[in-house]
Amino acid sequence: VFDGTSVPLFAWACAHLRIPIVGIMHTDSAVIAERNGFKLLAPVILTAQKLSGSCLESIATRSQSFADEMLRLRNWKCDHIIKPHVKTEVFKPLKGKEIDDIRKKFMFNDTDPNAILMIYAGRLDIDKRVDELIEIVKRVGDGIYLTVIGGGSLSDDFAELHGKENRVYCR
Repeated sequence: VFDGTSVPLFAWACAHLRIPIVGIMHTDSAVIAERNGFKLLAPVILTAQKLSGSCLESIATRSQSFADEMLRLRNWKCDHIIKPHVKTEVFKPLKGKEIDDIRKKFMFNDTDPNAILMIYAGRLDIDKRVDELIEIVKRVGDGIYLTVIGGGSLSDDFAELHGKENRVYCR
């Protein structure tokens, strides 16, 4: 359980035992929490992030502008910039009507602008737990859709779920 003191204590123990710490943190968690009605949680998340960031020996990020922002806002020095390996000649950002057309296709012509479209793109094997995403769609009900893209040992199983009644697009 993360209580704001566990990360510095953990970092101290690792330093004392000479064990390197590797971790991942979503830096927009506080913003997401606040946006979704968890306003009281946002300051706790920010405090936890500040404490944990101050305990790290090395921080990596995906962009120089983000590294600059972290240094300015939280006094974190990001010493590694890791460039994403996206082939921009293949994966191009969509705009306007293209986005609307894709959403209509993957949401079986549902035009509700508040509907949520989740997209999973990756290997379809048991260890990826895509079944949990399908369970989320079932539990939430109307207003959420899942598009599954990929191949693997469970491809046929997921393809059987394709359809508006399941709110799962899988071809």
